[in-house]
Amino acid sequence: WSQTAKLVADDAYTQDSFGRRVAIEGDVCIVTAPLDDDNGESSGSAYVYQYDGAWFQLQKLTAKNGTPGDQFGLGLAMDGERIVIGAPWADDGKGRAHLFDRGDAMFFESEVFVDPNGESMDNFSFAIDVYGDNVVIGSYLDDDVAIDAGSVLIFARTFDAGWVLHEQLYPESETLGQQFGVSVDIDNTVLLVGSRYAPVDGMSAGDVSVFERESMYWEKQATIVSEEPTIEAEFGWAVALDGDNGIIGAPWLEPDGEAQFFNMGCSCIGDVDGDGAVGVADLLQLIDVWGACESCEEDLDGNGIIDVSDILQLISSWGEC
Repeated sequence: WSQTAKLVADDAYTQDSFGRRVAIEGDVCIVTAPLDDDNGESSGSAYVYQYDGAWFQLQKLTAKNGTPGDQFGLGLAMDGERIVIGAPWADDGKGRAHLFDRGDAMFFESEVFVDPNGESMDNFSFAIDVYGDNVVIGSYLDDDVAIDAGSVLIFARTFDAGWVLHEQLYPESETLGQQFGVSVDIDNTVLLVGSRYAPVDGMSAGDVSVFERESMYWEKQATIVSEEPTIEAEFGWAVALDGDNGIIGAPWLEPDGEAQFFNMGCSCIGDVDGDGAVGVADLLQLIDVWGACESCEEDLDGNGIIDVSDILQLISSWGEC
């Protein structure tokens, strides 16, 4: 890899935090500056660049209803000619997300997303992603389940009603402070949601929930944990997904932090060792953690306990996946 260009803002100013978030699709890229002051101190902005032999600044985006302190640009996602920009500190920390679609040449603000039941300091839109007509927004300090347990809101565009809140996802456990939704990534019908302080073996080690859209709604399919769960490693602080491949950040895993790759492969329910088949090794692994076990991959029915029902579910999937 070699550097081919350097982007700067036409109106660059010190401490705007230009470069805080970036995204690229084809010949268009976005660079945010959440501490820019166009709509007041730290209201935030985003710069659109296009490549035509060289990169040039096409447009500068700000929120129509931007106010001081919003930090528009702390969240960013792009898919095709659709951009979603988060302002998690808007409205006293309730947060907003702004959708921009492209017209003939320029991008225009076409929708504003909020959590209809949001509260101060939820930080809705710190983590966002978009895939086609689906926008996924994390509200990682949401208190609906428990204080700072978090939630994820999924908005969908319909032909008759436009953009609507389609579904809201919550963590399975009621553990406070787990921050479900601190990171999100959607690819087609699969969604990853990070919870950087989720309980694993009694430690706030972090995990990632895997959801899959079945028919109209999203169903949880699996929980990913680090092979060596470590307290406050913040596993799940960042997630990325492409097809069957996922990468998960654990920035405080000793000694220097890690990014761990995972592959969905052909694993199925009961294939706890991920070898593509359900067999004796999986059964022994399940028995080895018998009893109460929060966020364990062996907890096949997701009730927080390894028991007979998990064995029966494993046996029902016996053999090659």
